Amino acid sequence: MTKMARHVWEGIYPVILYTVLISIIGTLLRQFTPIEEYSPMLLNAASMVICILPMYSFYAKVATKRGKLNHLLTDLLIIVGVCALLAIGLNYLIDLLNIKEISVGFGQVTSDFNKGPRIWRLIAVGVIAPILEEVVYRGIVFGNFKIVLNKWVAIGLSAAIFGLFHYNLPQFLYAGILGVAFAYIYDKTGQLYTCIIGHAAANVVVLLFDWYHLHRYFAATVTTQAISGCIACIVAVILLVKWKKV
Repeated sequence: MTKMARHVWEGIYPVILYTVLISIIGTLLRQFTPIEEYSPMLLNAASMVICILPMYSFYAKVATKRGKLNHLLTDLLIIVGVCALLAIGLNYLIDLLNIKEISVGFGQVTSDFNKGPRIWRLIAVGVIAPILEEVVYRGIVFGNFKIVLNKWVAIGLSAAIFGLFHYNLPQFLYAGILGVAFAYIYDKTGQLYTCIIGHAAANVVVLLFDWYHLHRYFAATVTTQAISGCIACIVAVILLVKWKKV
């Protein structure tokens, strides 16, 4: 097996293993515990926690750390701002495509997501999912791809895989585009925790906008929603491109 084939395979097969593993764990928890009746998001959180250690073992094989960020707070504020703006902007623009209504998979995800106490939703999507998904899709997939592929090809492919494994069109677009930003951040900093924080910021800001109805200030009409979405995405991209890790 060539070096390229080996690293591409080592970037892909842990994702397949992760998908099978989290499905088996979820099934066992449904069968033998009442956890899903209490909160589907608690079930998801528990399944993801169990998967973190085996997935981290794959990431550790390819992990390469660089020096610390010299201006940590400034860099993290930029990362949080970029990812939060992209999350809101993309949500607004994708919503205007009217594809959420016809996506059965997205409807099922939304239904499960809105069940149970908010605290488990916050923990699942704001803490655990960013850790696990960044280990898998940036640490393992992008980490292997960038060794043997052009940087932008590796970023694009890893982001596409990240989107595909959300199993519905709205989230494929949303996660795929965000995945580009997360991989770019990881490549720029060399520190996995930076894209974990960015991912968490994106997820949490979407939760907060939904819970506290903040959309009424930026998306009261189709026109304001389109303008707000475009401005948020453009500002995020400019910040990301102009950002120099210091």
